Amino acid sequence: MHGLHSAGPGSDPPGDSTEVRAGTLLLRPAPREIVGPAGTVMVEPKVMQVLLCLAASESVVTRRQLEQYCWGTVASDEMINRAVAAARRALRAVGTEAELQTIPRTGYRLVVPATVGPAEPQAVPPERPESSRPTRRALVAASLATAGAVAAGFWWQRQAADLVGDPALEQVRLAWRMGRPDHGAQSLGLAREAVKRAPGSGEAWGWLALMLRDTAEFGPVAEASSIVSACETAARRALAIDPAQPQAHTALATLPPLFGNWVATRQRLRTVLAASPDEPCASDHLGFAEFAMGRVKAAAAIGETLVAADPLAAVHQYKHVYRLWTLGRLAEMDRVADRAMTLWPDHPAVFMARLWTLAFTGRVPAARGMLTEGPEAVRLPPALALLYDQTFVALGGAGGAARATAINGNLEMGRRGPGAALMAVNHLGALGALDEAFMVINAWLRHQGPLVVAQDNPADLPDVNELRRRKTNMLFLPSAAGLRADPRFAELVNGIGLAREWHRSGLKPDYLLAG
Repeated sequence: MHGLHSAGPGSDPPGDSTEVRAGTLLLRPAPREIVGPAGTVMVEPKVMQVLLCLAASESVVTRRQLEQYCWGTVASDEMINRAVAAARRALRAVGTEAELQTIPRTGYRLVVPATVGPAEPQAVPPERPESSRPTRRALVAASLATAGAVAAGFWWQRQAADLVGDPALEQVRLAWRMGRPDHGAQSLGLAREAVKRAPGSGEAWGWLALMLRDTAEFGPVAEASSIVSACETAARRALAIDPAQPQAHTALATLPPLFGNWVATRQRLRTVLAASPDEPCASDHLGFAEFAMGRVKAAAAIGETLVAADPLAAVHQYKHVYRLWTLGRLAEMDRVADRAMTLWPDHPAVFMARLWTLAFTGRVPAARGMLTEGPEAVRLPPALALLYDQTFVALGGAGGAARATAINGNLEMGRRGPGAALMAVNHLGALGALDEAFMVINAWLRHQGPLVVAQDNPADLPDVNELRRRKTNMLFLPSAAGLRADPRFAELVNGIGLAREWHRSGLKPDYLLAG
């Protein structure tokens, strides 16, 4: 390799910043901008350093070398993978033909097609007397040192640092990727710590807004109003620093309830993604919104992209299980669900996705086994486990008294809160107890009928994602096929305004297109 030996993490920065060009790709270290034919994007300091490091080499750069020259200390695989993935997204976003290639079991290299420009990066220094100009290789090396100095010095001094290496912010990102509501308070605390450490960081404020948004949905009802206000304030602070900050835009787009605002929410998220095409938080919410409108194929397409881009993010995996199940792609569903259970056996949402998809695809013994096996963290409370077991026994073919017990138990459970109502609708639909299922749905989504569903989930029921606010996703699962075929379903979607949204937007659900 060349161009790296003289610019380690401890090198003194040059007197000015140096731009680096490789074909149609231009790297501007000081403002952290990647420029290409399709435009300009700003990237995190470590992403810029990774690209500069690769641009400075004509050969493959190993992960160890990236670690040494970009972090200057031990860097986790997660940190390196994240920076490399972000670099690839930036290259695609600016429309350059330069490509960041992975060399299996070796490292990475930046490839610039010969038709685009010279394969060797070319520095673009400020004008100065010829005798004082450094060599091209020295300029590229100096750019590496500049990027490190800018990230560690100038941006910190202005409190506008993008906290790539900040442990608190890294943990916030990881927490979002895991999608565990039982870790919400800890994640919110870490986001607040990140803001405290760098109150001028748009990303820190953006992530705080997103964590507050989730807390507003999953947290205590009594605190929801103050949390919503705090979320909006954090998002505005983020956007005052960085008008394009994607997490802040995502938080504002999804802070209003999805129920009753399906098309508007979808459009807001599409606007966020038009500006930040690779923003996973916005894409994740858009997939959920598509499913809530019955557009399962569209949701699955989004899920496939997210899973491929980040196969170790649990927040994408369990949702994709439901989508594959709904589309009848059961072999794929099993692969995704089993893999998720292997990686995150104590994740409540992963556990529930596997439990339900086993029970509702004719594998009742395996589902019943999950109720008594596995990590203690996902064990259901005894009364709830008994109800699930009774339901699964009835699904397995038991009739008469066993089926009546399961139906009555689920009907009673449906009163206890949004999460319990969703569970009851799933179970009652699968059992073919349509009268009881519609009774719960109308109580939960329309506040009609003899049942009253509690506003919040009881403390003795497990926390699972997306369960407190009213949702319509469960209406389009296979377990609700009998409901969709019933004349009362048309009345339901009319009553909640979903049919009006379909008509006005022209976005029909899959089940109507199929019919």
